[in-house]
Amino acid sequence: MMASSRQGACILHRHAGTNACAWGALCSLSRCSLLQGVLKALNVNKLTKSGVTFKFWVADWFAQLNNKMGGDLNKIQTVGKYMIEIWKAAGMDMTRVQFLNASEEINKRPNEYWTLVMDIARQNTLARITKCCQIMGRSESDNLSASQIFYPCMQCADIFFLKADICQLGLDQRKVNVLAREYCDQCKPKRKLKPVILSHEMMPGLLQGQEKMSKSDPNSAIFMEDSAAEVKTKIKKAFCPPEQVEGNPCLAYVRLVVLPSFDNFEIQRKEAQGGNKTYANMAELEQDYSSGALHPGDLKEALTVALNRILQPVRDHFEQNAEAAALLKKVKSYKTTRSPASFGILVNTTVRLLNVSALWTAFKGTNPATAVESLAPALQPHRSLSSKFCQGSSYRFKLHGKRTKCRHTATCQLQAGDVLQLDCIRLALGGKGICKHESGLTIFANALPGEKLTARVDKVRKGYAEASKLTTLKQHANPTEAPCPHFGTCGGCDLQNLEYTAQLHAKQVQVAETFQRIGGISNCNDILLPIVACQQAYHYRNNVQFTFSTSQAASHTGKPAQVVLGLHKARQPSQITPVQTCFLQQDSANSLLQAASLAVAQASAQAAGVPLTAFNPATQHGFLRQLILRKNSREEYMVILSTSYSQPALLQPVARALLSCNVPVLSIINTVVPCKSTTKPKRGRSDSRSTSAGQQSHHVIHGAATITEQLCGLHFEISPNSFFQVNSSQAAVLYKLVLQFADLRPTDIVMDLFCGTGSIGLTLAKHCRHVYGFEVAASSIADARRNADLNHISNATFVKWDLTKVSASMVVQHPRPDIIVTDPARSGMSSELNSFLQQSGARKIIYVSCNPATQARDVAQLCVRDGAQYRLTSVQPCDMFPNTAHIECIAVLEHT
Repeated sequence: MMASSRQGACILHRHAGTNACAWGALCSLSRCSLLQGVLKALNVNKLTKSGVTFKFWVADWFAQLNNKMGGDLNKIQTVGKYMIEIWKAAGMDMTRVQFLNASEEINKRPNEYWTLVMDIARQNTLARITKCCQIMGRSESDNLSASQIFYPCMQCADIFFLKADICQLGLDQRKVNVLAREYCDQCKPKRKLKPVILSHEMMPGLLQGQEKMSKSDPNSAIFMEDSAAEVKTKIKKAFCPPEQVEGNPCLAYVRLVVLPSFDNFEIQRKEAQGGNKTYANMAELEQDYSSGALHPGDLKEALTVALNRILQPVRDHFEQNAEAAALLKKVKSYKTTRSPASFGILVNTTVRLLNVSALWTAFKGTNPATAVESLAPALQPHRSLSSKFCQGSSYRFKLHGKRTKCRHTATCQLQAGDVLQLDCIRLALGGKGICKHESGLTIFANALPGEKLTARVDKVRKGYAEASKLTTLKQHANPTEAPCPHFGTCGGCDLQNLEYTAQLHAKQVQVAETFQRIGGISNCNDILLPIVACQQAYHYRNNVQFTFSTSQAASHTGKPAQVVLGLHKARQPSQITPVQTCFLQQDSANSLLQAASLAVAQASAQAAGVPLTAFNPATQHGFLRQLILRKNSREEYMVILSTSYSQPALLQPVARALLSCNVPVLSIINTVVPCKSTTKPKRGRSDSRSTSAGQQSHHVIHGAATITEQLCGLHFEISPNSFFQVNSSQAAVLYKLVLQFADLRPTDIVMDLFCGTGSIGLTLAKHCRHVYGFEVAASSIADARRNADLNHISNATFVKWDLTKVSASMVVQHPRPDIIVTDPARSGMSSELNSFLQQSGARKIIYVSCNPATQARDVAQLCVRDGAQYRLTSVQPCDMFPNTAHIECIAVLEHT
């Protein structure tokens, strides 16, 4: 185990009078884990600081023998260069480090090298050599090729060929290192100074039961190319039982990587949870953890911060260095392979490996069942046969004297990290492209219809996979130029580069397919009305939320962290893209955004006073959360500054900057959203913590507490927390459609479910006898009642009611409805509410939704299933959100 430079000094003392040399192999891999990247750099630095010269043996021939990268020598050497770039970025001191290509060095002195290899092979039995196959990631039971049996003899010869005094490799390589020490006694003359074995510990897998990480399982390890979000997700899912030290991978990462990198490990937490604490050694950390004084959640948060701090220089290097970036792109396109000899057939629960390379040629492109059946006579003596052909086969078999066909397992062919060529055929609900692979498997990727692309598989699910686009090979159909400079990076409007007419067509198709597939509506095309287009494709939003974050560039320079304002990144929602303009809001709103950004940046960088800080959701520290810009149709603004605690003086520079713009700001509100409180888990419980956020409060910094919007001839007061449709002009179109479909009579009673501030119900009020609105949020009910008074509407009653807990008393206390309008959140309605509607007896149900999937699910319960009292007569899509994947939809249900 590499522990300190003192060990290196001891080895130097032993080799007094010689230039001590350490040896380590660089074996090409498609992915570089933290073990190979950071831990190797740490160990090499400890040796070189002690005066040792470290020789990296770039084992290109060896990787070819082990069939790495499919045996492609060019790919293997490219991966070797990539690994060198990683070590440079990870801080390896290259002063006393040499990189030697095995193929080049062996060809310089072939007689010396191959004589050594042959003598080592001659001195050892075949059984002794096969015991060393663990060094290749194989087991003794594997059907090894001749080249793979030759491999240990060559690796043993490397040590003497390079005149290495020290073998610095992982514990998985110890068997061949022991073989080298044994050979010192076998050779003639005997070698007095045997090589010293200095092994580093293997990194455990992150998941429960994984004693060793697996490069084939992306969730089992942290890799050098992992993003900050991926590190956070992996550590969050990692096995970390409370008060258990043994077998805890999170503690192992601290011990093996974090403490050697920083000499300390810092925990940040509130005083109520024990306050901040810095650990200088593992003994103290393990003592606190085993006693329960350190919570798993706090350990994971601190570990995530530390690992991302270690990895950030590597990320920066591959982003900023063009040569390194090109290497990374090439390596990501490679796929790890194993030789055909490693595919096997399981017979009578004993692994008997057969070389299927010849059979594989026959299997490819043929029904695998036929191929397996042809082997049946030879397999008759065996009672059962189970086989999974991992390449080319889409079926799994189990034979008991006859062939039986089992479930389709095309997903078995794919692994996370695989790079595929795909064709996008259409858009799925939510905006992902539906792509087809040659295997027939459906793959969802960030692509548009007609596009041909290469993509890397992120997740493999049952029946489908998810992938991220790497390159576009062929442009998609109906392209247009995206005007926004942040398009592709920002996760806001992801359809800007698709013509608007094509967007409308895609959304129309999505609604039809969703109601057919989820809702079970067979005649959907007959009742689906043409989508209502929006007259304004840009600058239509009256409400945009921007998030404060810390500039990553500043956080790694040692300078004060600068606070930036932006929107969440596409496919990395935990990260923020700084923006100065947003094409979904008005130019006046962009002026306010730019003024606030500048004021916050200046305040956060000030040397004197208290600087402004951005709130960090992971650590629950920081002040500024969000900037929310709300406007009415007259372009008058309410600006909401969301913070984690109340300190009005810190917000004054921002308020002054906002008011100095030539924009009518009627209101500036400070909304305080306190940090979550945490409690320690009871003994034996999982590491999930009970959290509760404090009560929000609103403080007026400037002007009034509300602004007023006009819609459908009515006035609505909007408070900071009020829900109001974000596209005012298209909301007017939507409400007129609701009124049209309701076909109200003067005597009708209308029940308005999820009424919010009462905008739909009040629009309908003058056309019916009475409106009863129901909503769980007390603030929304207060807004609705105030809006009724503001518009002198007396036939509207608004009731605070939890619509997830409906009961007969809801009808008993209120008149039986003739028309029900429901506009739930994206999650749709509960089964209890659907049952209530089924028994309501209403003449019509007008169901408004921004999520056709949950809408179709609820419609199926009301119209398709046994006992259904309603039939679906119309489905009206309405594009409320141009250039995004979102769709608003009205479903009209009539009582049978």
